[in-house]
Amino acid sequence: MFRSIVLSGALLGLLAACTDSSITEVKKSSISQSDFTFGEALDDAKGCKSTEWKHHDDENGRPVVEYTCTAEMSTKLIENAKMENIERVKKMIEAHDVEWQRTLSTLEKRKKDIEQTAVQTGVVYEAKLTQFNGQLQEAQENLNRTLASSPESYIGHGPSGYTPALLEQGKGRMESAIRATQQRVEAVQRQIKTTEQAKNEPVATGYQFAPGQYRSAADYQIMIDGMYSWKDRYITAVNQSEAEELKKAEEFLSANQDRKLQLKITFLVSKKSPVVIQSIKWVYDGK
Repeated sequence: MFRSIVLSGALLGLLAACTDSSITEVKKSSISQSDFTFGEALDDAKGCKSTEWKHHDDENGRPVVEYTCTAEMSTKLIENAKMENIERVKKMIEAHDVEWQRTLSTLEKRKKDIEQTAVQTGVVYEAKLTQFNGQLQEAQENLNRTLASSPESYIGHGPSGYTPALLEQGKGRMESAIRATQQRVEAVQRQIKTTEQAKNEPVATGYQFAPGQYRSAADYQIMIDGMYSWKDRYITAVNQSEAEELKKAEEFLSANQDRKLQLKITFLVSKKSPVVIQSIKWVYDGK
């Protein structure tokens, strides 16, 4: 019985020695293109709350050493994450504000362009209307004179005086003159009406928003007023979004502060060849 216990103890000692030798072999091995060994680089790795070395054999019976670094969610890391989130929200706000300013500037420029165009167009049309009104006055005076005339004005004085035939001829000429002067008055009136309509047409005093659609200076002023009235609601919405984002960040960081994030490096140990890194992976909560 005593001899069995001694043999078992000796066997365990040999296994432990084998395990320790595999870990020691990995620790003392040099990192490629570096002046450090794996042990020097990994035992006191920055950012590790704790480190651990374990040994086991793979399915082929080869010794494998596994290094585990349990990362520490430092206060500085958490604060940095918060600041990064705050900066991200600020950039989002700035981007929205730039877009708001750009839209407002576009609306104000279009309104100003329309007003300037309206002034220039108005000058042109007013000049035309002045000209046409002068022509209308002249045509109306001609019509009044024609209406006040008599058939005798349109015939010559024959040897026998104003015979019925001559008077009839003069009457026909007078009626023709009256129709001509009336047509002239109506033509000028149509020119005035057409000019007034063209002066007030959106195409003349508006900005083409889409094919066949024109917006006037008044339309753009309504949109500008809407932009300013929307500004307060926009700022409130942005501040609310910022608060929500910061709250989410706080909740995320708080929830993950106590979670376990581990770096696992597996080394394959062989007496005939240098230590080989078999795998490197991050494990989060054991997954």
